[in-house]
Amino acid sequence: MDANTGIKQWIAICMTVCWIVVIQPSISHAEPAQHGEGGKVEGRPAAPAFMTMPPLHIPVVKNNRIAGHLMVDMVLDVATDEAVLDVAENRILLSTGYTAALGKWARTFQDARAPANVIAIKGQLQNVTNEVLGRTDAIVLLQSAMLRR
Repeated sequence: MDANTGIKQWIAICMTVCWIVVIQPSISHAEPAQHGEGGKVEGRPAAPAFMTMPPLHIPVVKNNRIAGHLMVDMVLDVATDEAVLDVAENRILLSTGYTAALGKWARTFQDARAPANVIAIKGQLQNVTNEVLGRTDAIVLLQSAMLRR
């Protein structure tokens, strides 16, 4: 073993021990979490759930021809447990509603040569989400929106 390698290992071990000594008091003095019903921390709302939706592939039709394809990946930021259940039950209705709404919107407003209008796409998806679920606590988060010719 090289002398340089031995010194480097010794320094790495000393640094690791120092970090453990520094972190240990904060770990040992941490307060245990108090859980109420259903595993929720008392006094705090439930953590939001991010529910992945299937990717959407919408043809952009102009003059009765397919001028391009709009591809959208998204997740739903769901704040309450009831909304999580609603999304799980209505996943197929949401997907078909998204496809229909974006198909109509793209036929009228989206130019196949222009970049995807992410603000309008998010608005259309959020409107469908609110209508299908009957609530506004599921927020659409776009991961990508791409238009291919």
